Parts: sequence; structure tokens; C-alpha cells
Amino acid sequence: TSGSISYQSGNIDLLRIEGGANLVYRHHEHTYILKGSYAFFGEYLNAPTPIIHKGFAHLRYRYRLEDWLQLESFIQGSFDKMLRIKLRLLWGAGLRFEYSMDDLDVAAGTTYMLEREVEEDDYWDDVSFGSLVNRWSNYLMVTYEVVENVTVGTMNFFQPRFDVFCDYRFYHDLYLEVAASQTVAMRLSYEIQYDSAPWPSVDPIDRAIKTTLGISF
Repeated sequence: TSGSISYQSGNIDLLRIEGGANLVYRHHEHTYILKGSYAFFGEYLNAPTPIIHKGFAHLRYRYRLEDWLQLESFIQGSFDKMLRIKLRLLWGAGLRFEYSMDDLDVAAGTTYMLEREVEEDDYWDDVSFGSLVNRWSNYLMVTYEVVENVTVGTMNFFQPRFDVFCDYRFYHDLYLEVAASQTVAMRLSYEIQYDSAPWPSVDPIDRAIKTTLGISF
């Protein structure tokens, strides 16, 4: 589980408070991952009441073929008020590659991803609402233990459309994590999120600085 307080600028200036959970179950070659988060914000730091603005749920399954290779598939649902996304549904399947050396861990994945996205002004009773597109989802994650209990890492996603390659999304997260124990850790991260084709009135880029307290069980 984790909780964070962050300041963000871009489409809106806000103070964001967010909580989340990450459950992982492994059995032999099988790995099941369930993630979720929920956030609300004070707009311009002085909103009279909190406004729920962002949330997602993610379920992922992996099957290990080799020490360095896994098959994986996932489903995800999310909404984001700031980006004018009423609903975004994802399904994907592909490959994951892993490499470890001393204090360095690298993981990369490439998957086909089907996306259904509904803009804020679309009506639920419209059978043709939203857009359905096919994307190529790629990620790269690197972690390095600088000294005992101190880790730096990065997580990156690049997701172009197959039919319109210049329509893509990019996400970058650079973080420093300090573990007080095997149970408690503090993370400071800098995030960039870019969408080359956002909905009308939405800026293509958002940046955030986030401090997160994580508790592992």
C-alpha cells in the first residue's frame, strides 16, 4: 500500500493526495498482479471541497517461460477528470524480458494493446460513443541499488497507434527510494506524461513531483 502528497502543474495547478495498493501473488511460473489507485485534489490549492479526479484498476498475469522471458496479459480501467477521460479501457498481451546483474535490474516489455476511450462529453447511452484504437505498448524499467536501502530507478512507456504512428503516448517516471526497513520506504519521484493527440482543451504534457510513503506486507 502507498500514499502520497504532490504538487502538479500543466493542465491545472493543484495539490494532489493519492492512495493506492499493489497486490502480487506468485505460484511456480505464475504471477498475478492487482493494482489500484484513487486520487482527489484541491484545485489551485484552494478548492472549497475535494474533487475526485483520477483513479484506475489494473490486473496483470505473467507466465514464466525462461529466467529472462515471460508471457503477460493485462486489463485496465481508468478515469481522469483533468484529461477529460470519462473512461479508458485497455486489454493487452505480449512479452516481458528481464535481466539482473549485481545491484542492477532491467525489465522491458512489448505488447499489443486494444484501447477504448470515452471523452468527458460523450453520453453513456450512445452505442457508438468513444474511440476504439489499436496500440503498440512498450515499456522499460531500470532499478539500481546505490547503497544498501537506497535505490534509484526509472519507468518509461511508449504507446503509438499502429495505424497512425504519430499518435502516441509517452510516460516517464524517475525516482529515488529510501527504505527505512523491509516494511517502510519513502520515494521521491518526478513524472512526465505526454499525449500527442489529447482531447480538446487539454494540454499535451503534464509534470508532477510526488512524495510517496510505501508500506509492504
